[in-house]
Formats: sequence, structure tokens, C-alpha cells
Amino acid sequence: MGLRYGARSRPATMVSTWLNGLVSGTVPAYETTGSPTVRTHGSYTSLEYTGSGSITFVANTSTAILVVAGGGSPIYGGGGGGMRTATQTLVGTTTYNVTVGAGGYSSSGVDSTFAGTSTITAAGGGKGATSSGGSPAQDGVAGGSGGGAYGSASYTGGAGNTPSTSPSQGAAGGDGGTATRGGGGGGGGASGTVGIASVTALGNRGGGGDGTQNDYATGSNIYYAGGGVGYSAGGDGGEGGGGDTNAHGGTNLGGGGGSTNGNGGSGVVVLRFTTPA
Repeated sequence: MGLRYGARSRPATMVSTWLNGLVSGTVPAYETTGSPTVRTHGSYTSLEYTGSGSITFVANTSTAILVVAGGGSPIYGGGGGGMRTATQTLVGTTTYNVTVGAGGYSSSGVDSTFAGTSTITAAGGGKGATSSGGSPAQDGVAGGSGGGAYGSASYTGGAGNTPSTSPSQGAAGGDGGTATRGGGGGGGGASGTVGIASVTALGNRGGGGDGTQNDYATGSNIYYAGGGVGYSAGGDGGEGGGGDTNAHGGTNLGGGGGSTNGNGGSGVVVLRFTTPA
């Protein structure tokens, strides 16, 4: 259990005490499970969940929500996790559950979810293509952001924003290009960029697409959900924890894994609200 006061299954006298405490500023305005990291910045409080948990407010609270899924794994560049934001008024004394997705290990990443007044789900980043077997094995896998393709012009990066959301939760993976040098994974979020195809004009560098910035956790912008670098590419992982060659995606950033041995990075959920008086 996180902060110790809440209205869930409490007698009326406890609820009254809690509400009176809010006026004097001596009692927390919310209760959590899952041990999120609590920060204050400017006029806001933020709760950063790196594992699953829950939150219960004592009163209705307008809350900005960031949900980032786990990134996909290679062989070719893993896609960054899907990244979504929303604002909801969470109803007092109601418990809302948080699920944080793991990064992929020889697989696509796992979805992250905030079960608010309406559920917000960010889809796991797509797995990068394999090195044999033809299509579809050598195409990138679709996901929140798509995985990179095998290094041939015959193969395509996985689609991003799958399933479709508005705004987009992520971009497509890079297509194949120069033989054996695959495309990078796509970047997550509404500003995520498509993974870079490995082509001669770019020095055979199949780089990961950049993710999207958000400031809910600390008050300063952080990149999330970068795509992983493509196989034998010599490029870079995308901004937001995208893995370089053989590097894992950024933990709790939803970064895609870098070719060929990087796992996807785990996701994160952040809630931000005005600090109670």
C-alpha cells in the first residue's frame, strides 16, 4: 500500500476525518498501491508507475494521464511502445487500476493500460523481422510502433498505430534496403517518426525512429518510446530509449530493442494532477 488514507471500504467516521484533514492539509488526498514514484513540480503532483498498481482519490480530480507500452525486440529493430495521453476527471472514492507492460523478449512488447473513466490502452511495440523465412517473417510486425524489416527492398516495416488511435500512438518501422542491413523500429507517440530504412544513400544505417516528448513525470520533457536500431546498420536507436546495436530498449521508457540481441524496454504510466491545497 502507498499513502495510507482512502475511502475504500472505510466507515463514515474515517471518511469524515479524511475530508476534514484535506482542509487543514494534513491528510493525503489520494491512496495508491504499487509504490509509484511521487514528485511535485510547479503546481502539480505526479505519480510514476513502473509496475502495476492503483489509485483512489478522495474527491473528483482532473488528471493528465500518460500511458507507454513495452517496446518490441529485434532481430531487426524493435518498435517503440505505443504512447498515449489523455485527461480525465477521476471520480472520488473509485479505485482505478494501472497495468505497466513489459518489454518484448523475442517478441512484441506488452500493452500498458490505465483503467480510468474510460480505459486507455497503449499497444506494445512490434517485433523486428527475422532473418529468414520470407514474408511475413521478414517483414516487421505491426504494433503501437512497428518493427523494422529484413534488409531487402522486398520487405516492409511493420505498421504503427495498431490498433488505430487518434492521435496516433506510434509510427511504422523502417523498410528493408541494403541486403542484410535491416530497417530500424518506429518511434512511439503522436510525434513518433518512421524507422529509417537501411539504404546506401544513408551509409547503410537503419536507425530507429524518434519517440515523443512528454513532461508529466518531472515537469521537464522526456522522450519516450524510441525505436531500436536495424541489424548491421551502424545507426542509432531513436530518442526515447531506442536501443543501439545489441542494446536493450530503455527501461520504463518503452524503447525498442536494438539489433540483434537487445530486448524491448518496459513501459510506464504517469498520472499528473494539481497538488491538493
